[in-house]
Amino acid sequence: MDYMDQFDRDGDGLIENDGFPDQTYDAWTVHGISAYCGCLWIASLQAAAAMAHRLGDHAYAEKFTIKFLMAKNAFESKLWNGSYFNYDSGNSSNSKSIQADQLAGQWYVASSGLPSF
Repeated sequence: MDYMDQFDRDGDGLIENDGFPDQTYDAWTVHGISAYCGCLWIASLQAAAAMAHRLGDHAYAEKFTIKFLMAKNAFESKLWNGSYFNYDSGNSSNSKSIQADQLAGQWYVASSGLPSF
């Protein structure tokens, strides 16, 4: 998890994409924060906090809980447009569109028995 910190270039808790296919959709470009990667990242932070707590590592549980809350707030403030989450935070013609599984992180936390965020 600590390895991923290098991809949070502005310190908001979310990883940024670099404008080329740097996620699981091999031909789709993403600029800045993306709903798909961001939601997966938030889910992974929540899962990491839950795992650390279960293992009794309270320092890591607190660390990942703080990162989870920070990333969740940034995700909502930077991508929510009042009706839906934008595809990404860039300025391309696709940035204001919707990706069918952009909230996949929600599915992962549900299947893991974690609360929805």
